[in-house]
Amino acid sequence: MEPSRPGRPAPLLALLLLGTLALSFAGCQDPSPLIRRHTSAIIGGQAAGPCAWPTAAALLFTDGTLCSGVLVAPQVVISAAHCFDKQSELPAIYLGEDLAHPARTLTATRCDKHPDWELDEGLTPQDITPYDLSYCYLEQPVEDLGLVPILMGCEAEALSEGTPAVMVGFGRSDEEISGLKHAVTTELFRVAPRVISVGTPTAGSAHGDSGGPCFVQNSEGQWRVLGLTSSAFVSGVAGETNLALIHREIPWLETRAGVDLTPCFDSDGTWAPTADCGTFGGAPQLTEGSWSEGCSAQRTGLSSACGAAFGQAPLPDSGAGLVDGSDAPAPEEEGCSLAGQCAQTAAPGALAMGWLLVLVVGWLALRARGRLACLHPGPDCNSSHHQTKN
Repeated sequence: MEPSRPGRPAPLLALLLLGTLALSFAGCQDPSPLIRRHTSAIIGGQAAGPCAWPTAAALLFTDGTLCSGVLVAPQVVISAAHCFDKQSELPAIYLGEDLAHPARTLTATRCDKHPDWELDEGLTPQDITPYDLSYCYLEQPVEDLGLVPILMGCEAEALSEGTPAVMVGFGRSDEEISGLKHAVTTELFRVAPRVISVGTPTAGSAHGDSGGPCFVQNSEGQWRVLGLTSSAFVSGVAGETNLALIHREIPWLETRAGVDLTPCFDSDGTWAPTADCGTFGGAPQLTEGSWSEGCSAQRTGLSSACGAAFGQAPLPDSGAGLVDGSDAPAPEEEGCSLAGQCAQTAAPGALAMGWLLVLVVGWLALRARGRLACLHPGPDCNSSHHQTKN
């Protein structure tokens, strides 16, 4: 277990897996009669307004366990694997701001958790967090919302401590109210290959809000889903939340769900944009639009975060223009910056033909003026100008 950061109270030795302390709504099939319990979640945040972070989802199980998740494809919602521990029924999935009045009710046809996930109290968060992932496949696609794609490739490599992040979930807020969507702006404080941690003493998560998304922005300012709330060390007023990193397990997720979840990348993080690498949700943080209209209509353009956008290619070494038909000038069109540069690039055969043409033209000019001597005496040399000179 890593030591706590300077200035923080020492964290509890126990790892609190967030879903095991989720809300208890035993026997509730309808989310409206929510019992608002004291289950920690977003700390220091605010209630999300209508249509803000619209892809954040709530998963409610028949035994009353409440988790969060996020819609990452029209028919795929992902959440934490530990939410499904001891569950035999599929959860009901809701979109909106308040589970008492959900904007959308989604039906899952199947759900599955990572095969390497195993809850063991003897393991550290670094051991278990990487596999704390699950997915649910929806009966009907959600096609009118602007999705936020999963952070991948060079986008993930650019992360560092201090990167701003937004955490969203349906757990308890500072007002100890559960079932309402809250969001808090915080930052990353630990960035390692197997685990990334997020939170500050006054803004983050503790226990509760399992599977909720953590959003960050890439170099283009576009929003991405970095990870899911997995586990927390409770310390003082706020906990240090470890994230389940989605990009590490894309091969498993895509294989099991049967869906391309990374339209800008191959599953190994290589930049390989498709026509769907764009038109993502442009401003998911805004309270804009209505649920009946698919919330915010803002969309991103084609992404070039880690390379050329779909349909474009970088200039090759020969200096040819862009393959998308743009009129970027090739170097030949800009003129020769150094004397003799253009002549040096000409083909040798073309140079020889040029000099031969110069000689022929000169010879014809001299002959026309009568200054060319006869190299072969004969009748043709008895021209009038030679007779005059005699």
